[in-house]
Amino acid sequence: CPLLENEFGLIVLLTNIVMEVDDQEIGDACISALAEIATALEAGCDEYETILQCLVHSFLCHDDIKFRTMAVLILEDYAKKEKNRPFMIECHGLLESVTQVALQSNGEERLNCLQILYQLILCETYHPIIASNQSTLDLLTVGTSFLLEEGRNIVMDCITVLSLSPGSKDIVAKHEELMMTVLSLSRNDQKLKNVFKELVSEM
Repeated sequence: CPLLENEFGLIVLLTNIVMEVDDQEIGDACISALAEIATALEAGCDEYETILQCLVHSFLCHDDIKFRTMAVLILEDYAKKEKNRPFMIECHGLLESVTQVALQSNGEERLNCLQILYQLILCETYHPIIASNQSTLDLLTVGTSFLLEEGRNIVMDCITVLSLSPGSKDIVAKHEELMMTVLSLSRNDQKLKNVFKELVSEM
């Protein structure tokens, strides 16, 4: 990880400038610098957890879509790499923030957040943690009615993976609203019918 070896605190400094300075030109320059730094980082780098915290707590929750978009796209890229996923799941507030953006947004921003969640769900060791996250299960409950078919399909895949996993299916089975959603959809979907039967066996 060659970047930032002699730049301790640079990520935090740039983030603070973006959040506190009103000058758009300076803000945009700092955002570009942060995005460039982020692309050079991955799990194992000293500053990886710092960039995650800044993305989640400063940019992902921001009202300005420009900030959210940067954070979402970087996190989506991170989530594609298996070794990054445990650090992302353990990052305080990340799951909650990603699911909230997905719930409150639409279109590409929502799809990107759902892709992040699905990639993280592929990390089987962390299924109990993910399934125990109330925001995640709430998103999956309402996500089956999203207008975009691609979004609904990602939600269905997330539900299926968590429902068939030994580490999380008992937790999913205790979420009444999600169970009723799966039951309703299973009437016309054999795959979900099998998922529901698996969940019932845990009750």
